[in-house]
Amino acid sequence: MDTRKWIDISMTIKSNMVHWPGDSPVKITKLKDIEDGDDVNISCISMSSHTGTHIDAPLHFINKGKEIDKIPLDILTGTARV
Repeated sequence: MDTRKWIDISMTIKSNMVHWPGDSPVKITKLKDIEDGDDVNISCISMSSHTGTHIDAPLHFINKGKEIDKIPLDILTGTARV
């Protein structure tokens, strides 16, 4: 019997979350809010690409390296102890 399970270890995007030193902090601006009488909730999120849970593509470090959409998902998953 296979007892493995998926565990999501990604970070929630929020205004005070960790970001790379020197990069811009996360800024979340609410543009529309149903509680204020708007028809929808809309937010604008501004953050560096090195904020929170992410993976750097080889192209980030290697000239002509692979772009992130060329990385097969199966090499990014596996057995781990969390």
